[in-house]
Amino acid sequence: SAGSLSADHLQCAGVDPATPVAGTDGGLEFSRAILGDAPTLNFEAARQDILDAGDSLLQNYSNIGAVVLECTNMAPYARALSAHLHLPVYDIVSFLTWFQAGLLPRAFAR
Repeated sequence: SAGSLSADHLQCAGVDPATPVAGTDGGLEFSRAILGDAPTLNFEAARQDILDAGDSLLQNYSNIGAVVLECTNMAPYARALSAHLHLPVYDIVSFLTWFQAGLLPRAFAR
């Protein structure tokens, strides 16, 4: 919800409060199901809500270089959003994968 993520939240997290934010508030499925704690979710409709939010972000801010998905429930849509926007997309799964890689770095043959 773009309305729920304020400049104060960003500033407290050490992020520039002018960072562009978009949400799925105007969508048909994602916010309804996730924020409404619904027992079911139409995956394809929710996916479209994420893609539409990405389109809105790029329409309103032309200098976007990457997208961070703040909601843990958005991770399943990261690949589709990246392919749709032709931008890097980061989420909790990519963060944890990066973090885990530092705990046990990859071994390379000599």
